[in-house]
Amino acid sequence: MCDDAERQEYARSHPLRVMILALIVQGGGVRSLDPEDLRQELPKHPAVAVIEYHLRVLRDAKLLPA
Repeated sequence: MCDDAERQEYARSHPLRVMILALIVQGGGVRSLDPEDLRQELPKHPAVAVIEYHLRVLRDAKLLPA
């Protein structure tokens, strides 16, 4: 079983998740976490399902609120 530090390290290992976290930080942590809203601001506009997956990984690592 992974501990929180390992989950967080894994969550930060993917470039798209790093971009998502950067967008949230730029917004002061109060921006929308809606995948469609994030999609518009990410390069190459990844599919909503892809963004949902990465948000779930970030939430599981406790880097985003549940």
